[in-house]
Amino acid sequence: MKTLLLLLLTICLTAHAGTPTIVEIITDQHDAAIFPESWRGGRIAAEADALPDELRENTKRIVSKALSIYPEEVLKKHLARVYVVGGSRYSGVKAGGTRSAKSVYLVAGGIYTPERITRIFHAEFSSILFRNHAEDFDDKAWQAALPEGFSYRGSGVNSIQTGKASQMPDDEVMKLGFIHQYGQSSKEEDFNSFATRLLTGDSVLWKAMEKHAMLKAKSELVMRFYQKVHPAFSNEFFAKLRSAT
Repeated sequence: MKTLLLLLLTICLTAHAGTPTIVEIITDQHDAAIFPESWRGGRIAAEADALPDELRENTKRIVSKALSIYPEEVLKKHLARVYVVGGSRYSGVKAGGTRSAKSVYLVAGGIYTPERITRIFHAEFSSILFRNHAEDFDDKAWQAALPEGFSYRGSGVNSIQTGKASQMPDDEVMKLGFIHQYGQSSKEEDFNSFATRLLTGDSVLWKAMEKHAMLKAKSELVMRFYQKVHPAFSNEFFAKLRSAT
């Protein structure tokens, strides 16, 4: 009886902490079949390189940890798979991550440290939520928090191609209500930049919010968006992430 109870407890704990059982983490595939059919060839011409064998288990742990902060209901509804590869290119441009309807694609190895992989995952998944919960995003308030006369560049690819894709926090850019240069690419990339740092408890953003009113306004809009996605994303939730860093 005692053995049975221990077994049941183990199963329960695994199911609770086993977010990866909800979302499949795939580290051993990199051929064209991992991408949506419309990405194969043509303008996008998505390509991926194999992830070295020795990186696969650790990468799974990194992704599992990132997944663990999300409620199961959110993952079940919005995310099926995370593909981790050794390199990727879209429209001929190297990228550390992207997403399709219910999949996230990440690059690991080399310059892609655990922290960077985690940030990219949150950014890409935030895009999925941003699109699937468009009605929960307060677009009018977001526009009001932008500098007068500002226009986004158009896309992240455009920013990369024109050499305006720095993701390092920049105080001059923060004064305008953006975390970094890349956040000026598009509304979605701007949203991603805030979601990523809030979901990793980034102290740079929290401190900057005290100095720059537009940064604070946009941060609060992102937190409010997540609260509409699921009530678990409370103010206390984000405060705990902040205190953990």
